[in-house]
Amino acid sequence: MSPTKTQLASNENYSIWLEELMQAQPKLDRELITKACELADAQELGSQQFQRQDPFDAGISIATELAEIQCDSASLAAAIIYPTAYAHKLDEELLSQKISPVVSKLVKGVLLIESLHATQHHKSTGARQAQADKLRKMLLAMVGDLRVVLIKLAERLIALKTLRHADPQEQQLMAEDVMNVYAPLANRLGLGQLKWQLEDWSFRYLKREDYEDIFKVLKMRRNEREAHVSKMIEHLTHLVESTHIKTVDISGRAKHIYSIYRKLANKQITMDKLYDMIAIRVLVPSIQDCYSVLGIVHATWPHIQSEFDDYIAHPKPNGYRSIHTAILDETQYPVEIQIRTLDMHQEAELGVAAHWVYKEGTQQPSYENKINVLRSLLDWQKELSEDSQRAAEALLNDHVYVFTPNGDVIDMENGATPLDFAYHVHTELGHSCRGAKINGVLVPLTYTLKTGDQVSILSTKNGEPSRDWMRSAHGYLKTARARQKVAAWFKKQSIDEHSQLGYIAWEKACRQLIIHKNDLARAVKHFNFKSTEGLMAAIGSGDLKISTVLNYLEIEHPESEHSKQTISEEIKTSAPKKPSRSSIIIEGVGDLFTQIARCCKPIPGDTILGYITRDRGVTIHQKNCRNIAQAVRERPERVLEVSFGQHLATRYAIDLVLETTNRHGISRDISNLIANEKITLTNFNARNNENQNQNFINLSIEVENLDVFEHLLNQLQQLPGVLGVRRK
Repeated sequence: MSPTKTQLASNENYSIWLEELMQAQPKLDRELITKACELADAQELGSQQFQRQDPFDAGISIATELAEIQCDSASLAAAIIYPTAYAHKLDEELLSQKISPVVSKLVKGVLLIESLHATQHHKSTGARQAQADKLRKMLLAMVGDLRVVLIKLAERLIALKTLRHADPQEQQLMAEDVMNVYAPLANRLGLGQLKWQLEDWSFRYLKREDYEDIFKVLKMRRNEREAHVSKMIEHLTHLVESTHIKTVDISGRAKHIYSIYRKLANKQITMDKLYDMIAIRVLVPSIQDCYSVLGIVHATWPHIQSEFDDYIAHPKPNGYRSIHTAILDETQYPVEIQIRTLDMHQEAELGVAAHWVYKEGTQQPSYENKINVLRSLLDWQKELSEDSQRAAEALLNDHVYVFTPNGDVIDMENGATPLDFAYHVHTELGHSCRGAKINGVLVPLTYTLKTGDQVSILSTKNGEPSRDWMRSAHGYLKTARARQKVAAWFKKQSIDEHSQLGYIAWEKACRQLIIHKNDLARAVKHFNFKSTEGLMAAIGSGDLKISTVLNYLEIEHPESEHSKQTISEEIKTSAPKKPSRSSIIIEGVGDLFTQIARCCKPIPGDTILGYITRDRGVTIHQKNCRNIAQAVRERPERVLEVSFGQHLATRYAIDLVLETTNRHGISRDISNLIANEKITLTNFNARNNENQNQNFINLSIEVENLDVFEHLLNQLQQLPGVLGVRRK
């Protein structure tokens, strides 16, 4: 037995509390607990967190609650020092030197959980409830030592008790947190002593009138209930012991207030119809003994037929097994009796039929298994062994739980990086990611996230992913989901760009082969493309290999190579018979069929080069176009010096990308400006990014020359809300 909870020590008489504690639990480490008391007592008073109670007294109160569930010396010492460490920001190294490294680690763990509690205060009630289960997992994953969770649960209970005379809004805020996170956590860990107190105190603040109504009824019946429990246990023990059943364990309890409220609400009944305000549990060796005890109970007292359930013959879906019945004793007082074997009781507490599963209505087998194993490690009469701590940590090591800057919790795979996090939050955030901060400190994108990290992503306008991100050796991305998003981005790039790359690669590979148009038409149909451009785009993007196409066509090599003269003759013979009236001057060659490259769309005023294609004449590129640059390196014999001559064309197509804010009317202003400049607008497409308050507008226009275009560019850049303009 621990010291009485009403005998909380002050700075002057903590020694009295310590003596009572040591008398109740003589195996505790008196020296360690004394060091904690002395260090806490030596600090100045005053704290925002514990303003209604001196930090030292708060620590003693927390330790008293933990002593009730037989916690070890290190847990009690950490509980004593935690409020003082929080109030005065005691250094971890100081705690390690003055008390012990173990206690220092426990205090640090509780402070870490407190940071979680603080970040959730600004959240709406609905948002907190939606995240409750994830937060419960995080509380367990956050710490390698389960004693930290116990200290935090006891601290929340003491914090609730100190709010008795606080503002109702403050009471409700804390009660919501406790009811959504900490009470279910205590329930999952099988800590009934803490669970029912956390629930009752929270219920008291959340539904005060309902609490008072039930409390008054129970207060009037308290002596009556206690007498019935004792009498029923004594009578039932005598009846069972008179039979062949040799080993039996009978215990009784009265339901706590919140449990009664839930039963009344779920069954929509009044207090006089509640048959299990008193519950007796009978544990026996075998299933046969269960039915023997049931026969004794029904033969001795009249039972309430509607309250009988045989979960041994018909287990619950989660595997729970027990016999439940309700009887009326000699005074017509209803009593619930549960009968089960010791194995069934063990399964109900630790197995897949654990009590918390069917009460909370959750179905997460893998997580259940983790909690069940963790419960088996909770032997609080001795310190957790080093092996047990390692086992607990290993069980919770497959995921990490990190914060967004707004305090939301993100569940990531173990080993995930900030770049994985960015893609998990939003695809566009991942594409534009260029850096990350962890807890306010810049880290590389290859940093491995740890549970409890707060992650801020640094992005750039018009950012694009890098192919290096998909290479495992570089360590940027660890999750398949993020890698797939990067791969998808590259696949969705401009069909024109991929098509041009495909044509260049195709012509390079086929320079010794004779490819007829009918051959290409067959390949387009066979590989399910709509056009030759689609086939070339697949080759340019790497989705289709040239060798695959040639193998299908079964193309044979010619007897001799084409010379540069052959290329010129090939272009002349493949070009249209009718003169093209080209506005392009090609050095050393007569009038040839030309076309403007769709990848860079040069206009008069741009420096340009020509590329001799196999069957489409000469394609004109801007000199700084990366496709023509690649051709210069790989096929210089097909590159021609060209220039704009006397312009026969009156309009040249050009594509623009505008980055703008979400200002209302900005699209209209852009359209009006283009119309006022008497420029033809052939395409207008806007893509909105609500998360970053940005628009990306793609324009296609027709201009006469570079001067007209540069004038328009200058005008667009001066419009309010336009962040940037670039030629596509």
